[in-house]
Amino acid sequence: MVNESSQVMNLQPPQSVSEGKYLIYKNGEQLGPYEKPRLLENLKNGYLNLEDRAWQPGMERWEPLRYHITTQDLVDYGVSAAKIQNPNGSPIHIQTAMVVIALDGIWSVAEIGAYFSVVGIIPALFVSVAIGVVAYYAVRSIQLKAAGDTPDEAHTKALTMAILCGVPFPFLGTGAGTIFLAWAGLKGSKTRITTS
Repeated sequence: MVNESSQVMNLQPPQSVSEGKYLIYKNGEQLGPYEKPRLLENLKNGYLNLEDRAWQPGMERWEPLRYHITTQDLVDYGVSAAKIQNPNGSPIHIQTAMVVIALDGIWSVAEIGAYFSVVGIIPALFVSVAIGVVAYYAVRSIQLKAAGDTPDEAHTKALTMAILCGVPFPFLGTGAGTIFLAWAGLKGSKTRITTS
């Protein structure tokens, strides 16, 4: 099986592309030519991402589109930070998924100890609420700062993950965190853009 990057390297773009226009290679298909505003529109609507390969006259090889789009281009055109940093579409940032798994695992020891101790369920409920509160503020902060969510989006995601973390024992929080971690992929934590 031939991988896409080797196909890109062997692809010969036509020489009839006008200056200032780009060709895009995505999913085994050559698209374009596009002017920069059209590229930005396609980034904004999710049709393209910054890792898709681009070529324009004068270039020796195909390069990731992120080498040709500046942070200011994206900001000026209204491409959200979530699309820039999270092009795979996961609703939860990878750091959020890792925090949820960690909190659920760390606090589960205290939960289990409280349930099976002499004092019983009252301290366990306190621990569950404490986990939920810590998870809420951690998730909200990550979603606002790292994922670029609006305050309402961050609140909704934080509340949902806090409830999942607050459920006694490490089932829902760890399960949801693992699913989102797999969805976001470990490469999601890398910076997706460069400024020029």
